Amino acid sequence: MCFCFFFVATIAFSVLLASSAVPGWTVPLITAAMGVGRPSRDLPVRRAATQGIGQAAFGRVYGFVSSGQAVGIALVALLFGPLLDAGYYSMAFYGIAQLQFLAVATALMVGTSSRRDALAAV
Repeated sequence: MCFCFFFVATIAFSVLLASSAVPGWTVPLITAAMGVGRPSRDLPVRRAATQGIGQAAFGRVYGFVSSGQAVGIALVALLFGPLLDAGYYSMAFYGIAQLQFLAVATALMVGTSSRRDALAAV
């Protein structure tokens, strides 16, 4: 199954929460589905690294992704923290949806580029 499905579902859940179209009691269920419903970061990274670059590069790719995720988590706290403190909860969820969309688009572009390069080498 395409890993993008889980990330697109996270975008949809974020927009749903931001719109305040759901009753309050469903918020914990939806946020749990956002975290539990998607695969571990390791699976898509391993798949992308071994298909596009090769098994030997897996450690470098994994390190790059892990470092990028740590930096992103630190920076997004600086961005969303003031929004949450000011009571703009919907804006934080819309921001999550936008960043998740950028992540999916970037992953698809990298995957397409890797496949195109692999085919050109044959």
